[in-house]
Amino acid sequence: MRVRAKVVAKGKVQSAGYRDEVEDVALYLGIKGFVRNMEEKDRVEIVCEADERIIDKFLKKIKIKNELIDVKKLTVKKTKPTGEFKTFKIIRKNKDSEIAERMDEAVKHLKGVKKGMYEVRDEVKGSREDIKGVRDEVKGSREDIQNMHKDMRKGQNCIKDSIQDMHKDLKSELKGFREESKQSFDSLNKNLTGFRDETKTEFQTIKTDYGKISQDLGKAVDSINTIAKSIEKLAEAIAKK
Repeated sequence: MRVRAKVVAKGKVQSAGYRDEVEDVALYLGIKGFVRNMEEKDRVEIVCEADERIIDKFLKKIKIKNELIDVKKLTVKKTKPTGEFKTFKIIRKNKDSEIAERMDEAVKHLKGVKKGMYEVRDEVKGSREDIKGVRDEVKGSREDIQNMHKDMRKGQNCIKDSIQDMHKDLKSELKGFREESKQSFDSLNKNLTGFRDETKTEFQTIKTDYGKISQDLGKAVDSINTIAKSIEKLAEAIAKK
């Protein structure tokens, strides 16, 4: 359904290029009507006709907020269309006043741009100083890393020397232990050999002495047997008497 919409845009809308933006959107959507500045410096009037869905879409797109334009509020009144519009256009007061107004606004924008450029310059200067500081920090860090590398090399050399000294000491101690062990084993071997020889001699002595004792015992037994026989004979003689 086609409708007619009377819209009042309130905010930073005059001398900001807002009417040009509204015209572009209207022509894109096929809306017919006009846009013009109102007596109040913070208001723009829009009168347009189109299908209601297109009008609603148009209203969303013209509520603009950017660096130059800031639409605070849209007041909308919908009525029946009249079909009086053939296209969409900007209604201006007069050519001279529009030009002067645009020039004043352009000067104001240029001042803002100039101020922004100064701010950018200051930011660039600060960034350059920050970069210089970072560069100095990187340089210092690189020197610290180089010093750490030197210290690590010194530490590695010290560890290497310590390991070599430990190896020498261990080698010397092992050599001394081996020599002492050899002497101990040699002494033990000699002692065992002497003990074996002494034991062998003692056993031989015992064997010799045992043989002599055996002979003496044999003689003693013979003597005992002789005595026993003599006693038997003596007993028989006594019995006969």
